[in-house]
Amino acid sequence: MSVPQSYSMLDISGKYSFNKALSDTDMAGTILTHQVGEKLKQKAVTVMSDSTVSLKHYKDADGIERIEIQHHVADHPPRSLAQILTWTEQTSESPLFGKIVTKERRVKTSELDDNYLQSGWTADSIEEGVIQVDMRSAANTQWTLSQVWGIEEINGARHHVRRTKFTGGDGNILHARLVFDYIGPL
Repeated sequence: MSVPQSYSMLDISGKYSFNKALSDTDMAGTILTHQVGEKLKQKAVTVMSDSTVSLKHYKDADGIERIEIQHHVADHPPRSLAQILTWTEQTSESPLFGKIVTKERRVKTSELDDNYLQSGWTADSIEEGVIQVDMRSAANTQWTLSQVWGIEEINGARHHVRRTKFTGGDGNILHARLVFDYIGPL
């Protein structure tokens, strides 16, 4: 289901499900293999494709932009995560990826360093800015992932999309597009 016409990158609050048919699932699976290894890849793919995501996007009393994320996977307790869009590094432990370092911000697409991450967005996403989430492994296996969240028009419908650039420890770069269907408001 497409996002409502009133949906804006200034408030991406809502419930979403992963759209396997419109996403680059093969490439996303390859990226996951590099991140977690072949052994955990199937678990990661299941978590990704059988989940719903709730996003609560707001500015706090100090005017700092925040996104509270809750992942829901069948037969598992929900997993919560908080993003603070200040481009400040935070270290955390991920059940899939191990120890990771992340930072998030709102950014104009022209400031992104990769053509794939810059392209495909709607005019309002370009005007309001997209959300950039950078993640890197803090373990011995080094990789970096830059993911940009925005609105893309696909087959005439507006969707919440996450474009991903993954750089493996060997320097190889992979790209993938993840598309999410809007289920409804929180």
